[in-house]
Amino acid sequence: MHKIKTFYLTCGACGSHYGGLREWINGPKTCVACDSPEIYVEYEGITEIVEQIFANRGGDFSERLFQALPVHDRANMLPQPREYISLERWKFLENVASQRGIRCTVYAHRFDNSPATGTVKDLAGHLSGSVYKEQGVKAIVVASTGNIAVAMSRFFAAAGIDLLAFLPKGTSKLNVSEVACYGQSVVVIDGDYSAAKKVAAEVSARRNIYLSPNGWDPIRIEAKKTIAYEWQEMLGRLPSVYIQALSGGMGPLGIQKGVRELKAAGLVEDSPRYVLVQTDKCNPMTSAWKNAVTNDFYPGWERDYPTIVNPETKVTTISTGDPKLYPILAPIVKSSGGEIIDFPEDALELIGRAVAERAFVRVGPASAVAVGGFFQAINRKAIRTGDCVVISIGEGARRAPDFFERIASGRFMKPEDAAALVPATVKPEMVDLKSIFNRLDSYGTADLMPSRGN
Repeated sequence: MHKIKTFYLTCGACGSHYGGLREWINGPKTCVACDSPEIYVEYEGITEIVEQIFANRGGDFSERLFQALPVHDRANMLPQPREYISLERWKFLENVASQRGIRCTVYAHRFDNSPATGTVKDLAGHLSGSVYKEQGVKAIVVASTGNIAVAMSRFFAAAGIDLLAFLPKGTSKLNVSEVACYGQSVVVIDGDYSAAKKVAAEVSARRNIYLSPNGWDPIRIEAKKTIAYEWQEMLGRLPSVYIQALSGGMGPLGIQKGVRELKAAGLVEDSPRYVLVQTDKCNPMTSAWKNAVTNDFYPGWERDYPTIVNPETKVTTISTGDPKLYPILAPIVKSSGGEIIDFPEDALELIGRAVAERAFVRVGPASAVAVGGFFQAINRKAIRTGDCVVISIGEGARRAPDFFERIASGRFMKPEDAAALVPATVKPEMVDLKSIFNRLDSYGTADLMPSRGN
């Protein structure tokens, strides 16, 4: 039998005790001692909790995880239609690396198969809904690029919490409709994500409705830390390289929290090398990282980053132009020996077709950015022989039907053309994976940023 769970909040920057979740929800979102937003949930006896989770394997994984999550009463945990998200071996990417002289193992973490809304954001939506239900929150305002609003709308509806979501211009019509279909309210504004955040904050203040944080959020950190727990559960280890599309940065920050707790229990020794990928049309963190590497990580480098107003990108779900978490995220990437890179947006359809043809998976545009990052990392020698690589497939094509249409573009035939075909010529030619490297070469991969010698 588990003892009564005790958890509290602390500042990761100065170590000050913050209080509890109720104080954080109702009060300032930064440390009263040093003004840092880096607030973590900490648990009494976390080492013993983690040891017990992995000592008693079998049964419902989410039930075993409960002791390491910030909800007191199990009855407040919303139903979660999954045990954990599967890892799939993608040997076609292993073959790509092998042709470049690198022998590694590659897994896709298939969050597109999440049965709730089909994205990695279901983790945050589920835990946030459970926490806010326990804390008595009745209504929430959120600004979103799409996927987190959809996940929140689904789980908050189940928790009896009203959601008002503000989404930027260009958000997928599917995402807008799905927020509304759960009975929640959604507004598409004439502006980018930064403008949506501004409007959401104004409405929250005027109507005295709780505003879901768009930057650091200790609840979302706790949700994302479970990804590291899942790796340990499924692989019996952590990957040596983790690749994901990068927007605000909460994913790798949460994973690092999970890694820290696994280390405390003596289950793992090293963190993965984080290879985080942005589209070249919205890449403020990549630009800042390149400048830091070029100038040998000068004093204050982690606080020096650009902002992009109204980024002209088709990948709206990762279009964060003002990367406020860069000062916290970038040092973690550096200490892991990882990289922050970008991938040319006009090559994403090539990636999408290649994955569909070889893995039989329809990825969304943000997931295509992550898979493209694998090719970029091979070129950058950021992946080595012996590595175990996990790539986050954070969304599927169902979340972005317009991207799916572009993937299929050029594959349709007129009836008169089809009638003239013989069986040997019916199948369209597959994407030549070398063409992706050729596109990267023309993009200037070699000059993207200096090698760190990792």
